[in-house]
Amino acid sequence: MSNYHAHNPLVSIEAEQAIIGSLLLNNDQIDHLANLKPEHFSDSAHRLLYQITCKQILHPERRHANPITVFEALERHHKLDAVGGMSYIHSLVMGVGGYANVRPYVNIVSDKFKLRAVHSAANALNEACANQGLTGQMAIERAQQVLTELDAQDEHGESLDMMSCINDMLNDVQARSMGESKAIIPTGFMDLDEAFNGGFERGDVVVIAGRPAMGKSAFAFHIALNMSLFYKSLAFSMEMSPRQLTRRSIANLGGIELNKLNKGINPDDDDAWLRLTKASDDLSRRHMHIQKGTALNAYQIAATCRKHKRQYGLDVVVIDYLGLMDHGNSKSTDAYKIQQTTKAIKAMALDLDVVVLLLCQLNRDGGKGEVQRPNMTHLRDSGGIEQDADAVILLHRDDYYRKEEDKTHDGHTHLIIDKARNCEPCTIGMAFEGKYARFSNWSGGLPRRFEKPHSKMVKRVGFKG
Repeated sequence: MSNYHAHNPLVSIEAEQAIIGSLLLNNDQIDHLANLKPEHFSDSAHRLLYQITCKQILHPERRHANPITVFEALERHHKLDAVGGMSYIHSLVMGVGGYANVRPYVNIVSDKFKLRAVHSAANALNEACANQGLTGQMAIERAQQVLTELDAQDEHGESLDMMSCINDMLNDVQARSMGESKAIIPTGFMDLDEAFNGGFERGDVVVIAGRPAMGKSAFAFHIALNMSLFYKSLAFSMEMSPRQLTRRSIANLGGIELNKLNKGINPDDDDAWLRLTKASDDLSRRHMHIQKGTALNAYQIAATCRKHKRQYGLDVVVIDYLGLMDHGNSKSTDAYKIQQTTKAIKAMALDLDVVVLLLCQLNRDGGKGEVQRPNMTHLRDSGGIEQDADAVILLHRDDYYRKEEDKTHDGHTHLIIDKARNCEPCTIGMAFEGKYARFSNWSGGLPRRFEKPHSKMVKRVGFKG
């Protein structure tokens, strides 16, 4: 056995010894070791002993492991001296004093493993900073990535028996039937909620995509505003400042033309000032935070969301938008780098149990005068986006592509639900009120040149979201 110092804060030789001794004394203790791996042990002798003992216990023939069987296996592979001989194996069993219980020691060994991993990562980062010419920002990003991976690598979900799964499902179905499901967060738009069976589900990544000027940012932030009445939201905008987003929110809630807020309200416009006051009061009561920052990567966003959830709670995350995120400086293809980003965002949504609204840009094909109905193939580097998204909503406005003399200026927008795990693809009609940076459910008739891409008709129920 190697000579680790007894007081080394990065190891606990005693806890490692207790686990192996307890396991040799009572093989059933392996039931508590599902997440403990040989590499979690600091001592090479303990890693080898643990590996051989577990291999014998988990053998298809369910062999019994004890000091004799482990001794024979080590001798057969000429590794007995590597663990200190039979006397050391015997001392491990004697050391537990006949009380075989590994549970108090598993957390100790796992925690020491994490400490060593952080220590090793810090040394590697220090070396990289000194000898690889990293910039300060590159060093921060690498550290965030390493720490996020370390935080996640030892997390394993518990296994659930089918009766537990059935009970959970039945409770959820009953709650949904009564409109009380905690797993569903309503969007505040009646037709959209109907299409998604009540709203968006926690753990889901909902991609909201469109070509420029389709209103995707206004749509996503309007959903977040609606949700923030009762749920806690955090918005990452790499395209607009917090001041710009606040102006848009005030225009939305107060029915004040955004142009007035951009230019400044006339001192004599009492109605506008009253609307501004009421909208500001309304907005201040909503559970929404706006995170400053540009060109953020997925690890920075995940770390910020974890911290925010601990401090304030978190239910909804808005990321505007994927194309402005930092996908790393590797030599991999853009498609691969984006896939790694969307994979990390999906993992964050599941880990934090939040809804993520991820905005994406569509390719600019087609010109004025043509109706270019989008689909998922128009997503830039779309492989990873399509794979990791639970739903894809594409915004399209026919009016934008018409000649000026043919425009209706009615704001009719197609919400094309092109992918959805938990509902049928369909198209929803909504009205985009650009001057207020907001949307509402479409209440008019079918617009001109409407083409039905899915089996469901466009909804026409009038409801101001």
